[in-house]
Amino acid sequence: MPTESSVKQGIFGRTIQNPFFPMCFLTIVLVIMPFVNPSIYLSMDILIFAILAMGFNFIFGHMGLISFGHATFFGFGAYTTGLILLNWYEGLSALLFGVVAATIVATLIGYICLRKFTRGSNPAYLALTTLAFGQMFYFLVWSPLRKLTGGSDGLLAVPTPPLEIPGLFSISLDPPLTLYFFIMVVFIICAFLIKRIIHSPFGRVIHGIRENELRVSFLGYNPFKFKLISFALSGLFGGVAGSLLTIRMNYVGLDTFHWLLSGEIILMCLIGGMRTLWGPLVGVMSFLSCKDAIAAYTQERMGFIAAIVIALVLFLPKGVWDKVATSAQRISK
Repeated sequence: MPTESSVKQGIFGRTIQNPFFPMCFLTIVLVIMPFVNPSIYLSMDILIFAILAMGFNFIFGHMGLISFGHATFFGFGAYTTGLILLNWYEGLSALLFGVVAATIVATLIGYICLRKFTRGSNPAYLALTTLAFGQMFYFLVWSPLRKLTGGSDGLLAVPTPPLEIPGLFSISLDPPLTLYFFIMVVFIICAFLIKRIIHSPFGRVIHGIRENELRVSFLGYNPFKFKLISFALSGLFGGVAGSLLTIRMNYVGLDTFHWLLSGEIILMCLIGGMRTLWGPLVGVMSFLSCKDAIAAYTQERMGFIAAIVIALVLFLPKGVWDKVATSAQRISK
């Protein structure tokens, strides 16, 4: 006869294994986060960079490709949105132009880089070519196009557009809490889309390409096409993140194109778990929270972050999320 504890454990196990549980639990956590987090702006940054990292994970974790130029898509989304808001149109749809611009650039760069990156190619080829593209756009924004982009000063005093439907309602996004919940809704939509894509037939094919590209090609699939689509999707979500950062900061800086940002994105995915859905989110939370906490005591935060990353690689090689998921499965049995 089952005991009371085993019944409770069984209910707990079934709850955890319910496919709707992760999204419901995540939503509850996100609603509470701005009220328990020391800074609401840190909460916004966590969601924005989580979109960026989860999008990057299409090519890094799920496809198995290394790119050091992902900040390029983030920067294009940020600058396009900022320029439109400053010079042409102050509506929220300006964010869509940033997303479209980032997606187009990601598709073009992906086509050029992946066209020569075939099975058996040195992984350093893709990493270095994407890095070269990133540095090229960084230089263009910094110097030749400085009259348009503001150069090293960036785009200043970018207005925050209202959330409105003409003739129906208009909600100002200037209050930090209102802006946070807007970003939260966008994040949940992006997370839901990423989840559906990863668990779709398309997701199974890109996982197959990561494990054995030759076998997938024998099955009749075109690996280049799937890699290019993954690059475009990665750029799309990078554009979403860049556009959101523009209205969160009312400023677009040159650092949105910097290669150091691309390196930080890789670190976030490694910390959380690069071959998982929620690993990048956990990695962003861990990385930004540690960065913010350490910055309160010293400016030499990168040394401490490096030590933390080394410890995680040694003791949690599959990332923080893998440890959390494994523990949850053990408890639910």
